[in-house]
Amino acid sequence: MINMEDQKKHLDEIFRQRLHNAEVPPPPFVWPAVEQALQQKRRRRPMAFWWLTAAAGTVLLGAVALWALNHQDAAQFSAFTPPASTARTTEHTLENPAAPLEQPTAAPVQSESFQPKGAIPTTPRQYSSPKASESPSNPSNPSNPSNSSNSSNLSNPSNPSAEPAAEATPVSTPATLNIANLPILAGENSLLAAQEADMPTLKPFKAGARRKKVQPRVCYDFNRHPSALLIDVYAGPSIAQRSLTSRQDDEPYLKQRLATEHRDLAFNAGLRASLMFNRNFLLRTGLHYDQFTEVFEYIDPTSVTYTLKFTPGNPIPDTIGVQYGENYLKTYNRYGALDIPLMVGVEMRSGRSGFNINAGISANVLFWKRGAIIDPQTHEPVRFGGKKETISEEVFRTHLSLSAGATVQWYWHVTPRTRLFVEPSFRQVLRPVTLQSHSVDQRYSILGLRLGYTMIF
Repeated sequence: MINMEDQKKHLDEIFRQRLHNAEVPPPPFVWPAVEQALQQKRRRRPMAFWWLTAAAGTVLLGAVALWALNHQDAAQFSAFTPPASTARTTEHTLENPAAPLEQPTAAPVQSESFQPKGAIPTTPRQYSSPKASESPSNPSNPSNPSNSSNSSNLSNPSNPSAEPAAEATPVSTPATLNIANLPILAGENSLLAAQEADMPTLKPFKAGARRKKVQPRVCYDFNRHPSALLIDVYAGPSIAQRSLTSRQDDEPYLKQRLATEHRDLAFNAGLRASLMFNRNFLLRTGLHYDQFTEVFEYIDPTSVTYTLKFTPGNPIPDTIGVQYGENYLKTYNRYGALDIPLMVGVEMRSGRSGFNINAGISANVLFWKRGAIIDPQTHEPVRFGGKKETISEEVFRTHLSLSAGATVQWYWHVTPRTRLFVEPSFRQVLRPVTLQSHSVDQRYSILGLRLGYTMIF
């Protein structure tokens, strides 16, 4: 360690020599700055040394404490391990409590071997064989001579003729010793009970065993709740297959209808309530809407258009113009039907998905139509439905009566109470949509696809 005084003297000598050579007075702040720098350097060294010393001591003490704790736990656990011969003899003693005790020839077992490490040493206890009065034989048996003699000796201790009972030789029998009967180990607050209570129970480990991940429930539990209410909302595209039939006399008119009307797009939508009962059976009803569209296109290349003028008092109009050319008309015929279905079904499930099959009938409550058609009387294009109706006679019914249908639904649970589904459907209108007086019977079969969402209550 460098002394501060020596450093000052050394620096004073250096500055004196430089000042003597330069003949310039030293600045007044040089020595305080040098002294402050030396003191800061000197203060840093002891702090680092003490920090390193404290860290090393802490690590050393922790290692020693950990080693001592592990060694003490191992010693206490091994101190309470009974010999194998004692365990076997204890089992034999419990199985045959009435067997007589035999005199052992082995050396007595010291009780110190059963004391835990660090316990207070006690005087070794002597364990003797039970006396004749403690014999496990039945005391109420009068034919037992040993029982009667023992009772007489106990009742008359002053009898000089009675031979005194043989004193039991103090022996320690490892063959019949039960460590649970030792005073230091018996009882709920004993060291053995405390040791066994402190020891954790370990489950057997299987190599390669993997814990199964507990997945959250994503399906509705129909086993616990066999009855439920399902509300469906759906929509999707449809295909309306039309069939036209007529009598033989009306085939020219039928050909005109077939040539001017063509199938176009269609769709369906609905709101449905389903009652689930007995886990797998369904009863369904609601509102179902079908709309199908047809294209009407009429072309007459030989048409002639006359422009007439009516004069008051002259019943015959005057022709003021004639136009020769092509007559072309294109419009869309739209048909809409609102029905109330009543269906029954059965549902099967597997995990979070499943399917159900439904069948039933539908009652029509509304049928509306609008478009153009060939007039059955004039064989010219005319309008039907709406405010611009020009048809000469009624062609369509006001209601569609009954329909029969069936669906097959496949669904997927999003949550336990919600699911998405895809449902192909088929519907057959049982009666023609045209009146019986009309020359052509017009029937429909509707094939649709429903995409929907279900809520379970």
